[in-house]
Amino acid sequence: MTKPRSKTPELLKGVIDDGHFNTKGVILKDGHLHRFCRPTLISEGLNCGLEGFQDLANGEYGYHTLVDDEECYFTVMDAERHGQRYYKTGNLNYQTSAANRVMIHHMANVMGLNAPNNILCTSTPIERYIVNGEVNRGYLSNRTKNITQPVQCHNGAIQLKSPISEHTEMPEGYAAYFDMLIKMNISNGRVTSFTKNELVATQDLLFIDIGGQSIDIAIVSRNKLTADSFSIEESGMLAIHDFLRSALRDYRSSYATAELNRIIQTRKFQPSLSSENVVDVSDVVNKAIHSTLTSALTRIEHSINFNDYHGVYGLGGAMDLIGKEIQARIPNLTIMDDPLFANSIGALKYLEVIYRPSNEDLLQMVLEARRAA
Repeated sequence: MTKPRSKTPELLKGVIDDGHFNTKGVILKDGHLHRFCRPTLISEGLNCGLEGFQDLANGEYGYHTLVDDEECYFTVMDAERHGQRYYKTGNLNYQTSAANRVMIHHMANVMGLNAPNNILCTSTPIERYIVNGEVNRGYLSNRTKNITQPVQCHNGAIQLKSPISEHTEMPEGYAAYFDMLIKMNISNGRVTSFTKNELVATQDLLFIDIGGQSIDIAIVSRNKLTADSFSIEESGMLAIHDFLRSALRDYRSSYATAELNRIIQTRKFQPSLSSENVVDVSDVVNKAIHSTLTSALTRIEHSINFNDYHGVYGLGGAMDLIGKEIQARIPNLTIMDDPLFANSIGALKYLEVIYRPSNEDLLQMVLEARRAA
C-alpha cells in the first residue's frame, strides 16, 4: 500500500523593516494584513533590576545569542526607561550586529513568523545594497548569515518556534515602488488576490524615503531601480533628535523618543516633568529640521529635476512628523498613504507576487537597470 505524500507546508512570508529608529513588521495571515511597529530600543546585558531577571518590567524581553563563540545577552524594550543605556543604532554597523539580529528575531516573534516553512525579507539603504554600480553581495551574505543565526529567549520573551528558514533583502525606497505597482484586492476584510498596475510599470518614478539614519532616493524607471539612485547617511530622524537633545539639555538631561516626537509635532516643550508648564520651542524645532535636512535636500535638488518623473513620492516615518516641511521644499511631493509602512507592505507584495526561492530575480532587476544606465 502506497503511503500518501505529505503535503508541503505553506510558505509563511514576513517582512521586517529593521530601521535604526523604528522596527516595522508586516505579515499576511489567513488573508489579514497585520502591521507591527516597535522603537528600536535594545540594551546590552539583562535588565535584572533589584529583584532578579525573572521580574522584568512589562514590555522588556531578554535574549541571548553567540558573538565570537561567546554568549551575549540583550534586553529589548517597548519603551525607554530613565537612566537606561541603549545600544547605539545610529551607525553603519548596526545592520550586521548581534543587536540587530536580536531585534529582528524579537520582531519575528511578535509577528508570529513561526511556521516551519518561512521566509523573511528585510530592508537596507540603497548605498549599502549597491556599491560602485554592483550589488554588494558580500554585505547581503553577511546580513543573511547574521540574521539566520539562533537567538534564544529568557523569561518574558516569546520564543520563536521555528528558525528563519530563508532570508532575502530589499533596497529601501525601491520596496515602496512595489506598494504602488501591486494592489491588494480585499473582500470582507480579507486579501483575496493581487493585481499589477501595468501603467505604473511603464512610468519613471522617484521615491524619497526619510528614515532614522539615512535618506534613500530610489529612482525607478519602467520597473527597474536606476543607477542614479543614492542614499544620504546621518540625515534622518536620529540626527534631528540628537539636535533637540543638545539644544534642550540646559532644561533636562533625559528625553524619551516619544517625547521628542511630540515636541516636533506640537512645537511645545515641558521644561520640568513635575510641572504642567509648557513653552513654545518652534524656533528650536525649526532649526533642528533645517540644520539636519538642508544639506541633504540641497543635494537632492541639485541632483534631480523633479519634472522628469511621472510622480515624486515621500515615505518613511519622518513624513508623518515633518512632511509639510519637506513639501515646502519639494512642492510636487506626494506623501504615500501609509508612509511608515510603505517599504514593508511593498516588500510583502513583492514576496507574494514576484519572489522566487532565490532572490536572484531581484538582483537581476537591479543589475540590468544599472548596466543599462
